[in-house]
Parts: sequence; C-alpha cells; structure tokens
Amino acid sequence: MSRHGNNDEEEEQEDSFSKSVLRLGNGKSLAVFLVPSSQVHWATRDVMQQIFRTNSNKKLRTHATDKRATAEDEHRLLWPGMIPAESKLGFSRQSIFQSQSTRQEALEPDLWADVNTTPTSMVMSFLKWSMSNIKRTSVDRLLAYEFWKQLMVKLFSTIGGAHIAVLRAGARFEAAVEIDVSGKFSTAELWSTRVGARMALVWKFSLSSLQHGLKRFQMLFCWAV
Repeated sequence: MSRHGNNDEEEEQEDSFSKSVLRLGNGKSLAVFLVPSSQVHWATRDVMQQIFRTNSNKKLRTHATDKRATAEDEHRLLWPGMIPAESKLGFSRQSIFQSQSTRQEALEPDLWADVNTTPTSMVMSFLKWSMSNIKRTSVDRLLAYEFWKQLMVKLFSTIGGAHIAVLRAGARFEAAVEIDVSGKFSTAELWSTRVGARMALVWKFSLSSLQHGLKRFQMLFCWAV
C-alpha cells in the first residue's frame, strides 16, 4: 500500500484495478475502486452508511437491494437512454469467486460488505433519491445532504474551485457562479432581484429556529450546486 499527496487517499494495487480510500472533511471515508475502461466503483456498504442511519451490514445490504429499482428509476431521469451499470462483486477478494457456491456465500452480510461495489452513476442516483424523497424523514434527508456537501467540498478543494453556468431563477439568462476551494459561493447570481427578495423572507422565517435554519441551508446548498 502506498500513500500519496496529503494522505487523503490511500491506494492499493490489485490485479487490473486500484483501490483507494476517499477521506471526507467530516472524518468519514469511503473505499473506491478505479477500474480500467469503466466508471469508478464505490464500496456499496460505505455509500449506504452515508445515507442510512445504521452500521449493520445486514440492514445496509437490505437497503441497497430494496432501493436498487428506485435508484434505477432516478438513473433513467438523470441519464435518459443510459443503462445502469451492474454492481460488482469480488474487487476486494477476487480469489474467493472460483465457483457458484462461493459466489452465493458472498451474499452473506459481512462478506457482502467486503466485496460489493456500486458504479458512480448509480451512487449519484441513490443519493438523488435519498435527498429528494419526501417520504424520508428530515433527519435522514439531512444525512444525505451532508454526504453530498462533503463530496462537493472535496471536489472543489481538489480542482481549485470552479465556475458553473446556472439559469437564474426568475430570469431568462444564464449566469456564472464562482465556487471557491471550500465549496462556498455567492447566491446573488442564482436568482433575480425579485426572487431574491422573496427568498430573504423565507430565510428570515427559517432562521428563527437555528436547527430549522441549518436544514434549510443544507437543502439550499444542494439545490444550488
């Protein structure tokens, strides 16, 4: 195993792929697998831990299985015509898959947690569902918002910030929003003066409760980005 740069990522070479550990600013980390000629794959357990309030491998596996079809529906909305890639088994322990029986053993919760992965486009689909589904509690949705925010902060800190073109709410033209290395940006270009005045009233009401206001801010951040 080798360490590179600021030790935010640890890489492990294994056959035709490399395994890295992505460390987020909130102290959490996820295992990712860089596969030649394919999307990056993420450890399914690590992803599910970011959007569900449990550390049980059995429950996380159940969530990943039960919500797969729903995430695929989100995938079709995000990328029309693109077939969702299949999750992979065996990146961490390829040698165990010598027969169908051992593949079935990989469905056991603890071993599943060690070897099951999900491609990036499906991770984003799971994340979109987990943030936007109104049937989820505000606590669960806020958990997903925090994961999204941490991913975006990691992205912008890595690439040195970015400029993103957005269609201003209440206007008919695009504006360039500058996002700095910490993931912060000015909201002035997100909407017209008229819409901005209405938003100010919403903020004034929301911030009357600090906890409620923080949730609103997280939702606004994710919507804007």
